[in-house]
Amino acid sequence: MAVSKKIEFTPPNFTEEWNEAKRYPEFKEMGKSAFIKFAKKNGKQIKFSSIKNKGLSNYNPKFKNLEEPKKDRFFKAFEKGVIEMSVFIKWNDSQHELMAGNTRVSGLNMVGIDPLIWCIDMKSLGNEY
Repeated sequence: MAVSKKIEFTPPNFTEEWNEAKRYPEFKEMGKSAFIKFAKKNGKQIKFSSIKNKGLSNYNPKFKNLEEPKKDRFFKAFEKGVIEMSVFIKWNDSQHELMAGNTRVSGLNMVGIDPLIWCIDMKSLGNEY
């Protein structure tokens, strides 16, 4: 089902995504404020299609199997035409992991939209963040 609806993608709310981020020891160790700074500085928006065949983990593309409240939130945002970017972690060129926003990516793919996502590149993790 392809849809020609125009969607505005907003940057992730990293304060809200902290609960997802702290599941990763790398981010938990740096703390919330340093994580937010790191994610903004070392991330960029890209099309989901540019990574969908590059070792995705923690991603469930089956929208129908996802939680009903999250699907309801997705449909409300979709109707408004404004959706927050999902967040992926780029561990290396062939390994990416979904950190937050599975329902958004799955829902948009379901309706034939290649969403913009926020991709945090971990290559500079050892540097000062």
